[in-house]
Order: sequence, then C-alpha cells, then structure tokens
Amino acid sequence: MAEDEAQVSPPDSLLQLIDNLARFHREHEKYYAQAPLRQAGDLQARSRALKALADRWSVIGVGEHASEIAFAGTEDLNAPGLVAESGILFMEGEGEPAELQRLKREVGLLADDLEQTGVWLAEAMEQAWEMAGGPGCLSRAGRPARGAAPDHCRRLAVGGSADTDRAAAATRP
Repeated sequence: MAEDEAQVSPPDSLLQLIDNLARFHREHEKYYAQAPLRQAGDLQARSRALKALADRWSVIGVGEHASEIAFAGTEDLNAPGLVAESGILFMEGEGEPAELQRLKREVGLLADDLEQTGVWLAEAMEQAWEMAGGPGCLSRAGRPARGAAPDHCRRLAVGGSADTDRAAAATRP
C-alpha cells in the first residue's frame, strides 16, 4: 500500500514550485487582477476618441470651414466635445496633433507589452511543467501531455482530483 501511495505523490520539485507560487506570486496576482480593468478603461477612452473623429469626418467635408488664422482649430477635423475629453486638437496648417500621435504610440506599446507578457508566460508555464515532471509531462507542442504521459503528469494536466487518479489507475496496463 505504501508503494502505491508513493507512486501517486507529486514530485518534490512540483511541491516546491507550488510553495513558491503561493508565497511570492499572490500579491503580484492582486495587481494583475486589477490591471486589465484599468487597461480596458484606457483603451475604451482611446476608442471613443477615435470613433468621435471618425463620426465627425464621415459627415463633414474637408475644408468646408477653413480659417486663414494658422493657429485656429479646424472646424472640419475637430469633433465636438473631443478636445476637452482627449486633448486632441487639429489646427489649421498643422499636421497630426501630438495627442493623437501619443494615443497611437501608447496603444502600440500596450500591444507590444501584452505580446511580450504572453510569450514570457508561455515560457514560464513550459518551465513549470518541465519542473513538475520532466519532459515526459509536455507534448511535442509544449502543452501538458495526456494519454501516454506518466500518471502524475496526466493528473496535473486535468486537475489532479481523486477521480482522475482512479481514471489513471484504470488505464494502466
């Protein structure tokens, strides 16, 4: 009986990994529980600004109300209410407003950051699975292995409940 219990115990490396995650990553996860909501709010505000510009540009022709004063706001490009909300102000004779350039730059940076975070997370998860049971726990695609993987890997991949322990035992030759 003790021999059977030893076979179903998770490897020490997995227990150490779980302990580390529980101790050090909890506070970090509190941040990430809120950060996506803040990012979504920021993206929504930027989206509203771009939609307001698109709406304005779809109903008014270019140059309909041009001013000869170089620093005047352009009637045809500025959406009503948008300047106060976003700071985006098109002026006669000027190029793209700095606020619009900043908006595009910030959205691009956020996209790059999220992509890098995704790559890092995928690599971290791959390393965690390798630590949990060695290469036998990963499929060729780098995902948790199922099927012919060692029993402890199958339990980890599907949640490790008593039901999966029994299912794994039933599939052993």
